This record gives sequence, C-alpha cells and structure tokens, in this order.
Amino acid sequence: MNFEQFLDSGLKKTFTAIFTDVPLIFFTGKKYPLLFFSLLLTKLKQEKLLQVQRIDLRQMSVSQVISQFETCFLGTQSTYWLSDISVLDAKSRNQIISYCRMYSGPNRIMLFASDTVFAKFLKKSITIQVPVAIDQKLFLALAHLLIDDASVYKTFALLLFKKYKTISLDTACLVLQYVQVLGSAQRDFMNEWLDALIVPQQSLFLLSQYFFARQPTSFFVQWSKLVDAYSPQFWCVFWSEQLWRAYHYVYLTRQGNISTAREAGFRLPFSFLRKDWRTLPLNNIKKAHERMYEIDFSLKNGGDSGVFDLFYSQFFIE
Repeated sequence: MNFEQFLDSGLKKTFTAIFTDVPLIFFTGKKYPLLFFSLLLTKLKQEKLLQVQRIDLRQMSVSQVISQFETCFLGTQSTYWLSDISVLDAKSRNQIISYCRMYSGPNRIMLFASDTVFAKFLKKSITIQVPVAIDQKLFLALAHLLIDDASVYKTFALLLFKKYKTISLDTACLVLQYVQVLGSAQRDFMNEWLDALIVPQQSLFLLSQYFFARQPTSFFVQWSKLVDAYSPQFWCVFWSEQLWRAYHYVYLTRQGNISTAREAGFRLPFSFLRKDWRTLPLNNIKKAHERMYEIDFSLKNGGDSGVFDLFYSQFFIE
C-alpha cells in the first residue's frame, strides 16, 4: 500500500478495517518520521479508532515483549506499536522479525523499519510505504487526516508548494501544527518564518551530522555552502536547538529513559541518534550550548559573525 492510499483510508474512515484485517501492520521507508507517527497515534487515540500501546524494545527484553504479544486480557484485542526496529541491535531485530513472520494473533502489532527487505518475510502483514518527502496533494491529504478542520490549509498549501516542490514528511507535520494557530497571519508567517522551518533539510541535516560526528573537513565544506544562505541569528537558533536536543538525548538515553529521549532527538541527524551520541561527553555539549549564548549576545552588540568559525574549531578539538 502506498502512502496516498493509506491517507485516503483515513479520510474514508476505514482505518479500522485496514488495521483489523491482519495481525501485523508494517511501515517502511528510508527514514523514520518521528513527528508523523506521534501525531498519527494521537489521532487514532482521539478518534477512538485503536487503543495503541507503545512498546519500547530497548527497555524490555525480546522475551518480555513476546509474552505481552501472546497475552489477551478478557478477550480484548490490543494493538502494540514497536516504533522503529531499525535502531535495535542485529540480534534483537532479527528475533523480532522472526517472531513477526509467524505471528497470527491474538493481538495486533504495528512497527516501522527502514530496511524494505524485511517486508518480504512478513506474509501476514499490510505493508505501508512511508515517503521521505511529500508534495501538495499528499500535504492536503495529510492535513485532512490529522486535523479536524483542514479547509484552512488549502490557500496555505497553494502558497507553500508554489515555493517548494516537496517538503519532508516531518516538516509537513510541523508546519501543520504552526498553521493551526496562525489564523489570518498565514501570509506573514510564510514571508518571515517559513524558511526557518522548511530549509534544505538534507543540507542542514548533513551539516549537523558532520558537526556531531566531529568531522571538521567535511563540516567546513558543507558550512561554506550554507553560511551565507541564512542570517547569523538563524544559526544561533539552529545550533542552540540542536545542542539542546543533543544534550537531552544523550542524558536521557544514558539514564535509560528511551521514550523521552526519542522526543528530544527529533530533528537531530540519524547518524547521531544511532551511534555518534556515544562519543560525545555531556559536558562538551553543555559547554558548546553555553557558548552559543555568548555568541548570540556578541552578535546583538555588534559582534562579527566570524565568531562561528572559532566556535566550531573549539568544538572539534575538545
């Protein structure tokens, strides 16, 4: 099933039919859209279509999870959301896939994996392809699915996709949340703030990836391409958010609070979430975040934007 068909099923209120036909719903795509799935599960709960229980596989053993799948309380079927199994170690991931391959109930399992090869093993499943980016048509379908009154988005969508051919799925979800509260200020938002949200996502994520991986050569090549595209104030906001999220992701992950860590990790590069976070001391991230306050103060008082180069160099050598 492609993504458009999935969204249309929501418009036609046939979600329940999709999710009850088989015991396994498998989402797959190149990238896990955290915000989209968060909003989707919230919508399912609000509409009382499905009561979804979230399972954090990094806080439970595979045997504990399987035991839960095989338990039915008073004849009531439960729906379990496993999130992105791609982040698991190979052994745990393969155990889950092997189990799901033979699963026939009594409950229902929903999961995401970035590797499409898993799909061929899951015979008793519905497989839904999740795109990295969406166009105007999918944006409007997404708005109708997630928002009660989506009529307000039609004019905005025309303006939005006149400027951008496509935007990332999670960025679309973020924009939908902003537009909900804008009212008549949509055009002002479009002119003044949209570029700060709908940026060349791939380019900025790549910049952030090189930064947290501490790869100075690749980073400065990418930085030279982007530095003049945005104001110094934008870079202060961008790095402040990235460092704040990185600090809390590392801290929460090391505390074992994986669910909350995932929320903090939204908009961080995938390579950081998977491996690079392990190599960064918390104190280094904290110091870098504090320096960003100093840079912001300096810029507001006539300082030179070249201070960013010093900031990056200090981060890489520490």
